[in-house]
Amino acid sequence: GLIAPIGALAIPHVFGDGFEGAADPFSILVAAAMLLVIASAVAPIMMLYERTRATAAIGVAALVVNVVGDLLLVGVAGMGVDGPAIATTAAMAVMAGGYVVVARRGLGAGPRVNPLLFAPLVAGIVPTALGSEWLGLAGGLAATALALLLSPPFAAQDADLIRRLDLPRPLRERAARL
Repeated sequence: GLIAPIGALAIPHVFGDGFEGAADPFSILVAAAMLLVIASAVAPIMMLYERTRATAAIGVAALVVNVVGDLLLVGVAGMGVDGPAIATTAAMAVMAGGYVVVARRGLGAGPRVNPLLFAPLVAGIVPTALGSEWLGLAGGLAATALALLLSPPFAAQDADLIRRLDLPRPLRERAARL
């Protein structure tokens, strides 16, 4: 979520004032990129369990959401360049959500989503997309701190496992302390 306000603030400085209009769709597409990372991380599980048909069906559903979203948001709602960014993000949500559901079924795992982990994304993107990059930056930082405080990435019993990971020593020691 912090990438959205940082990118929106940096775009005009890096590419020039003529690209200032790219900041809003960029901030929206940060969510699409995050959802693509989730889908990409889960895709090997789907391939391992030979869920090719489900993968194809989810891909077609995402394509339909993207195309119909483009038509409605640009053609009907007249949203300009933000419309395709929103449609792409919705398509990635369909893909990531579909992949996670199918993969969890394959693994025999029940649904378990911690909405708090999405708070930094929302807190960083929404204010930024509405034109307040500094509020997006502050919101993203606060939500990240809150998410890490209330849902730490490691438990005490993970310390021994972390110490055995093949990581550079300074990184491994910091992770173990967490």
